Amino acid sequence: MYGEKSRIGRRLDDIELPQYQRLTPDDPSDDCELHEPKEQENNPLNYSYIATGWEKGILRTLKITHDQVMAEIPPEHSSKFITALEQGAGFFWKNNYKG
Repeated sequence: MYGEKSRIGRRLDDIELPQYQRLTPDDPSDDCELHEPKEQENNPLNYSYIATGWEKGILRTLKITHDQVMAEIPPEHSSKFITALEQGAGFFWKNNYKG
């Protein structure tokens, strides 16, 4: 799955590098903490991907569902909810993708 060359991937910039060494220094939207190994093409988690086929519908459904759930959270609780999601995601990634 990860070795497929047909995927369209955009290399993310390593936030540990100085701006002048980044691939797109003027675009902060792709600045990330990369996972080991950081070398080009060795870790699919260091890329962002464009949906080009069947996954478009799934991603659209996930986005719609996410928006619906977020709209149901009372405004006074939304920041706490988002913080909990971010902490949970951080815990998941740090424990499953050590780098």
